[in-house]
Amino acid sequence: MSRSGPFAVIVALVAVGRAPAQSAIRGDIVDSATGVPLQGVLVTARRAKIAAISDRLGHFVIWIPTFPETLAVALIGRTPTNVFLNDLPAQALTIRLASHAITLSDVIVTAPSYGARPPDDVGSWRVPVAAARNVPAAVEPDVFRSLTLIPAVSFSTPLSARPIIRGYDAAEGSVRIDGFEVVNLYHIGRVFAAFPAGAASEVAVAAAPQGVANGGTLSGILDITGRVGEPGRAGGGADLSLASATVWAGGGGRDLQWFGTIRAVHLSLLNSLSQARVPYNFQDFYASALISSKGRPAVKITAFASQDELFDQDIGAGMDWSNILVGTRWQALQRGRVALSIWGNVNRFQEDVVDLPARFSRINVRNRFERAGMGVDILARGPAFQIAGGLSGFRRVIGNRIVPVGGDDFPATDARYNRAELGAFGELTVGVGRASLQTGIRLDAAGQVHVLQPRARLAMSLGPHTSVGIAVGRTARLFHLVSDPQSEPDLAFYDFWLNAGTAGVPIPRVDHATFDFDVGRGSIAARLSLFASFGRGLVELRPSTDQRGEVETPFRYGNGRSRGLEVQLALRGSTHRQRALSLAYVYSVADRNWGTAWTPWTLDRRHMLRVIGRTEIREHWSLAAVLEATSGAPLTLVDGVVLVGEPGDTGTLMRWPFGRPAYIYGTENGARSAGTARVDLSGTFAFTGPWNTRMNLGLSIVNAGFGPVAPLRPSRPGFDPGPSPQGRVRYERLFDLPAVPSVTFRVEF
Repeated sequence: MSRSGPFAVIVALVAVGRAPAQSAIRGDIVDSATGVPLQGVLVTARRAKIAAISDRLGHFVIWIPTFPETLAVALIGRTPTNVFLNDLPAQALTIRLASHAITLSDVIVTAPSYGARPPDDVGSWRVPVAAARNVPAAVEPDVFRSLTLIPAVSFSTPLSARPIIRGYDAAEGSVRIDGFEVVNLYHIGRVFAAFPAGAASEVAVAAAPQGVANGGTLSGILDITGRVGEPGRAGGGADLSLASATVWAGGGGRDLQWFGTIRAVHLSLLNSLSQARVPYNFQDFYASALISSKGRPAVKITAFASQDELFDQDIGAGMDWSNILVGTRWQALQRGRVALSIWGNVNRFQEDVVDLPARFSRINVRNRFERAGMGVDILARGPAFQIAGGLSGFRRVIGNRIVPVGGDDFPATDARYNRAELGAFGELTVGVGRASLQTGIRLDAAGQVHVLQPRARLAMSLGPHTSVGIAVGRTARLFHLVSDPQSEPDLAFYDFWLNAGTAGVPIPRVDHATFDFDVGRGSIAARLSLFASFGRGLVELRPSTDQRGEVETPFRYGNGRSRGLEVQLALRGSTHRQRALSLAYVYSVADRNWGTAWTPWTLDRRHMLRVIGRTEIREHWSLAAVLEATSGAPLTLVDGVVLVGEPGDTGTLMRWPFGRPAYIYGTENGARSAGTARVDLSGTFAFTGPWNTRMNLGLSIVNAGFGPVAPLRPSRPGFDPGPSPQGRVRYERLFDLPAVPSVTFRVEF
């Protein structure tokens, strides 16, 4: 790649020198009602058959050889529009896109019928919040649960909000708010996302390998775009559910738009639904500000904070955790063919645990993860190419303290790592007819540790309604976030942070390849995706079934791989009734090798089928349903049961009733649980309230069929007393999930 990159630049520059004079058309794309800048909008010149994409502040530049020309402007969740240009505009354009009702087929990113497909579309999806509300709520609307619309995303259980992307744990991906990375964005044992759904305007998913501007992930990126207030008017609203209440407000003028929201849990209602009174509460806060200069968005400021308290540390048991993020992005320069942006952010996560059950032990934990820094990105555009580059510097602090209270699963640990991080990337995008080729390389370094990540992406429109996309490359990260992949639905959870490249901890690297074939015509949209990856230096919390005597650490290191296919077909019905149907089938194989042999990964499901439907039955009523069926999760069978030790004497085999029963496990994940299936239903009634308020009343039922949805595990070992004791093994569900009803109410003004 180092040899082909300069050659491609020379070819592009020669082509530019021989090309006719080009005219740069600049513009801003905003929401027609709120004035909020729209990112990821596809702007295509129909005659020239070239395309551009708007950035996070809504800016775009596209070079036109001749006039007249027509710009086709399109974004998921917006009514597409055409802009006719008889000649070069005297000033920057302002294009306003109106929202329209979302149908499920809109979520599939398909090729435009009039030009080159942008490489950023390969392996990516965008889910507007309107589409997210088509998914039945589990207690309350959730930005992560809406990702069930995307076949590349799965969850360990229906009670999990941790998105798993193509065979890698959620902790191995990256979660971002307005483009700024944030860690552990969860509530109540990772059952809910910590970002308020009422504050989101869109959730985007990009499966690896992404463009080289993005680092810090092994599997994929989930990027939540928050709302911004409407210029010229103040507005607000509230979301109420059985678990929480959210209120928000926003407004602003020509030069400043602002938005803020607060969410808190209903403790009394939560306790009334539980058999035991659980002292738990949480709060969330999100705010954004958009500052404009000379009528154009120039600075975006983001602030987020959350806090959770579970049980009561004052009485000696419980846990607290909190998250803080502050970020800003400034469009410092956009002149001629060059754009320059400067950004910076601070993220701090802390977790304090007192006497927490962990495996067969009890531990105290004090975790800290802090990251602060800034970066600069530069973009230079030409008529047939685009060059991008960037440089960032951060200070990362990781603190891990583990104090065993009982048991021997976790050794005492007191580690603190303070590292300076450096990131740099360079990228070239060349357009040739209906094809776009993007190549680049990224460097991430911390101290003596560094890793190069070459990547390439090709997107091509094959015809008016079809396109293909190919992406290959490497992803890496300079730290590990290690957690129990099957902790949900336990309220208490624990995490461990490991500094990669030191003290025997490997640097994780994953090589990816993906292929997309998209078809979109009229009311039909379809996508076929093939993917494969191979990872080295992965880390996992050692399960209790790993009984190797030489293993003393709670962690294990090894390799991973995944491969499979995704097929999604979406049908859009009459726009009058807003009917839609989406069918997705996924075949995925995820393996791990921890030094012995390749075994199925704990959360490998092989087959998954999802059917999602929505329809309006009357002017104010709508119904939605989700059917999900998966093959069973891997299961480690028990080979035998023994009596181990006696009080004060461990490791000695004893006879009943002096010893305690213990399992001897067979091959790890050598069998599979039975498959699971569930149906979720929801109904919504939308109406107008007093003072022109807009109201929405929803009723949802998760697992309406009362089916078993949790994987199996061996129950606690037991013995029948007698002269010849016989060990008995019984397998049970990780949890039982009855039908869970939810009632939500939303009001906006």
